[in-house]
Amino acid sequence: MTLLQSLAMNEPLEIDNAQAIVSRKVLWFAVCYPTVLTVLYFMVLDGTSSLVQGMVFSIGKTIQFGLPVWIVLRVNKEQLGVHRPRAAGVSMGVLFGLLALALIVGIYQLALKPNAGIMSLLDEQVTSKVEGFQLNSVAAYTALAAFYCLIHSAMEEYYWRWFVFKRFLQHRSLGQAIAISSIGFMAHHVIVLGMFFGFENWMTYVFSTGVAVGGAVWAWIYNRSGNLYSAWISHAFVDAAIFWVGYDILFR
Repeated sequence: MTLLQSLAMNEPLEIDNAQAIVSRKVLWFAVCYPTVLTVLYFMVLDGTSSLVQGMVFSIGKTIQFGLPVWIVLRVNKEQLGVHRPRAAGVSMGVLFGLLALALIVGIYQLALKPNAGIMSLLDEQVTSKVEGFQLNSVAAYTALAAFYCLIHSAMEEYYWRWFVFKRFLQHRSLGQAIAISSIGFMAHHVIVLGMFFGFENWMTYVFSTGVAVGGAVWAWIYNRSGNLYSAWISHAFVDAAIFWVGYDILFR
């Protein structure tokens, strides 16, 4: 069974034991790697030049998103294909995306924005990160937001749901595959949120839990519909809400 046939039929791939062992090792690496990369460019390189931060970010992301393709093509010797957009599961993705968008914007407007202490902290941290990547103009920030909402969200769904979740489903139950992929998806967000709110702040862990819930819902939608576009659209709504909050902090 080819990769394209497997995704179309929403069934796990059939691979031999030797390939399965390699896949398990690589999968655990894939779960941990984004967190290690985030620690490097968000914490270790904090305050360094934009050139260094940008170079490490670009190289690190290339490794992350190149890994699944390398495994599929070179290790498991499978075919790689892209589905045409389909309607299956899209309504679920849109509904969840809109609910998450409303929740994020509502929490920001009603709970965070009225709190001067929190807003001062967010303003300092967001401004520092944006200036570190030389994105402190409206045009540059808007371009970054468009990239994350349209492209990066798709790449994360391809990485966390199509690769990590779907591959764990070869070796684990549905619940275990959802849990592992969602916790891995959450882990690097803990670092990001910790840098903004502080690692001693309860909001870091509440919002990180929200990320894990989102990842679990997207994995469930993908498994139910067999359509990665549905999770991608939902993810794009969430990223749009986050960048809207960032825009309001930076340019309000």
